[in-house]
Amino acid sequence: VRRPSQDPRSGVLPIATPAAEPPSYRHNFAMLLGDSIAYGLAITFASNTTTLPDLVRRLTDHPVAVGLLSAVTSGAWLLPQLIYARFLASKPRKKPFLVLGTAIGRPTYLILAAALGLGLGLRSPGLALLLLFAVQAVCRGSASLASRMGSSLAG
Repeated sequence: VRRPSQDPRSGVLPIATPAAEPPSYRHNFAMLLGDSIAYGLAITFASNTTTLPDLVRRLTDHPVAVGLLSAVTSGAWLLPQLIYARFLASKPRKKPFLVLGTAIGRPTYLILAAALGLGLGLRSPGLALLLLFAVQAVCRGSASLASRMGSSLAG
């Protein structure tokens, strides 16, 4: 005896089961989650409201530089999204751009830390301040790309 759901003439469609996920989905999810947690934790130590303004204040006495840090950070996060959105909306593969954004931005703070650790802030505070603004712009701009791609991949 055939069940009505098995009879193609009955008009009842069999229940669709989701296809098995490729193994890369779990790996990608774990890597994206790990990166997000590690980056979120690390960026709290380079806070735009406490740590970095104090560093700017130690490098220069000019109060405009402290305000400029906030402007550079916000601008580097928001402005590139205008370019990324139009360029990447039609791309079928978004993961390479996510990887590119994280590969560029994450190591930039190491460059700043190495330069400050080697005494750049004491020898040339102006150059250290310029490096800080450049690192902040590159890191936040690339994080902006990674964030947009990560949210796009997540659904």
